[in-house]
Amino acid sequence: MNLQASTDSIVGWRYSPVNAFTDNATSFWSNEDSYFPTYTQPTEAYLQWQVDYGQAYSRVLLRCPPGTAYSGTATLSYANGSALQAVSTVSVSKDSSGQYFEFLIDSPESQTEWNVTFSSSKVSVQSILVSGKLTLLQAQSAPSPRSTLVMYPSSALPKFVENTLGERVPAVYCVLAEVDVNSTFEVENVEDLRTIIHRDYAPVADWLTKPFDSDLIDLYEQVSDYSTLWMSPPVCMVQEYAELTKYKVQVEA
Repeated sequence: MNLQASTDSIVGWRYSPVNAFTDNATSFWSNEDSYFPTYTQPTEAYLQWQVDYGQAYSRVLLRCPPGTAYSGTATLSYANGSALQAVSTVSVSKDSSGQYFEFLIDSPESQTEWNVTFSSSKVSVQSILVSGKLTLLQAQSAPSPRSTLVMYPSSALPKFVENTLGERVPAVYCVLAEVDVNSTFEVENVEDLRTIIHRDYAPVADWLTKPFDSDLIDLYEQVSDYSTLWMSPPVCMVQEYAELTKYKVQVEA
């Protein structure tokens, strides 16, 4: 996350904007710092943050530290560099925990940068909470097929699932096995249900499992025999010679 604030230009400022994004009850960002003379204090107050992947906020709550007594408003905007697109302006509110600014967004948009500007320069923020769709991975540029290994009670398979675009589509299953579980949640039996369909002399079950089985066996062999294969010089050299011979490279003693 890339953070900016109206206090960034003042070297030695004690209330970092990162404090507003941490879950720490004793730290906060403040646009005032009594350590500095009055004439050096910021003349404006704003917080701005940027993330790598698009997020659609439906609610943004800025909680002030306990005991504050601020007046004024705050404006939430979508930011695009130096350009700001105002979304909502709210007055400071108060509840049993203290003061806060709450933005409710009726039509959330996927954005990567936000800005909150305060009408008063005397403001502090202890925490920023958001609700909505938070994306941690970048969306694919084009749809691609993929599968997920899941286990369900035989009578409870969902008929529909949600794809990466948020669309509700019919579920497609490739049944691999049935697992019998007793009342103490112990596995009693596993029945392989993979159907072998021959296409060009290659069974589908092999397409599904053989590459993974081969990789697993190969990895196991490498780990179990690591000391013999790679930590014993004579054996290791034999392995290297075998590799060279396979590619028609002549090795002379």
